[in-house]
Amino acid sequence: MLGRPGEYEVRSTARMQRWRVFAKADSLGAEIPDTNTFKVRVLDADNWVPIYATTSGKLPLADAARVSESAFVYLKGELDVVEAGPVEVALDSADGVLVWVDGNEHPDLSTPLELTPGRHSIVLRVETAKRASPFLKLEVRKPADSAAQFNVVDGQ
Repeated sequence: MLGRPGEYEVRSTARMQRWRVFAKADSLGAEIPDTNTFKVRVLDADNWVPIYATTSGKLPLADAARVSESAFVYLKGELDVVEAGPVEVALDSADGVLVWVDGNEHPDLSTPLELTPGRHSIVLRVETAKRASPFLKLEVRKPADSAAQFNVVDGQ
């Protein structure tokens, strides 16, 4: 039941609910793009399509793969930062996932991100065959000593 502990409980942590999936990612090929190629052909492309996670924050990767038409799914989520500071980004599992923050590869999510005020993009390249779970979940947390204030961008 909505609001009760379990699958439909009210969020206690910020998590990506609205993603954008890169449509027809097969056009990019299987190679991991370098930074310049990533920024031009992926991040700044206009073929991002909205896709939504479940209430619990789990994104069904099969749905994303159908839009992507590829075994490699690119997902983009956004944060609106009001007050600068460190922010933690946590994936349910990093298996098969590469991460870019504002167009720069970020290989180690165990280190908090230092974010400035403004909108920030988090792009994931998910190799679905390397994932044990058919879902992906990303949470965003404020470390105890951080002054950061942020909102996960939801809606359309």
